[in-house]
Amino acid sequence: MSPHRLHLLAEVTLDAYLLANSAAVEPPRDGRAWERAVYTLLARTELPVRQSAGRTTLFAQPSASGARHEIDSAASGRGECIIVEAKSNGEGASKTEISHFHVKTFDFYCAAVARGGAPWWRIVIAATPAKHSARALAAYLGIQICDPSLLPLPVLLRAAGRPIADLHLSETLLSEAIRLFEPAVRRMDEMWRYDPQSGNICFELPKSRDRIEDLLFIQTELSGALLDLYDRHAPHRLAERTAQLLGRVRLAA
Repeated sequence: MSPHRLHLLAEVTLDAYLLANSAAVEPPRDGRAWERAVYTLLARTELPVRQSAGRTTLFAQPSASGARHEIDSAASGRGECIIVEAKSNGEGASKTEISHFHVKTFDFYCAAVARGGAPWWRIVIAATPAKHSARALAAYLGIQICDPSLLPLPVLLRAAGRPIADLHLSETLLSEAIRLFEPAVRRMDEMWRYDPQSGNICFELPKSRDRIEDLLFIQTELSGALLDLYDRHAPHRLAERTAQLLGRVRLAA
């Protein structure tokens, strides 16, 4: 993945993590309020075209099956697209909800690749911590979970790849993060490759059944280590960024 693409995804998912943490302190009034907050979060110059909740097409395009699927938020621009599921319920994202999000976005994906491409990322932004089984399934399917419990994979992958990262963090932890996170942070068109000649879509299975559990362990360890670094060296940076984000959300409400 190019540094520009990773930076965009890391910026969006970091804001989503901060928004989820603010919701843990002050829960959203209802699901629609949470959807509006998530829609505002996607507003940035790299993603000038946005779609809000309530639509049953994706940027006016139907799904391959013709079924009508509601998308909570989406944003696109410069050859990239981010599709978001917003979860405000008190139990956190479940594997059933991850499966449902995958099925409806894959239905749109099958239609989009036939039209010429679908450079999409998928994100679930949850106001409460996701269940372990949901996190495992999301990592397997390339869906990024942003909740209050852990820094998202794109944020950690960007941090692990920085030239000075090994001055502050374990080299073993960083190398494992890069090895395990990169396959899980690919776009849909990189995970489900479309062959226009045969019309087939192929998915490459993980080489190890233990990879997902290893990934979740490294995510937990690196998330804690990176947040500790923020506390020691830049204790106000995330709080200031959260305040700016919430200010944008309130203005848009």
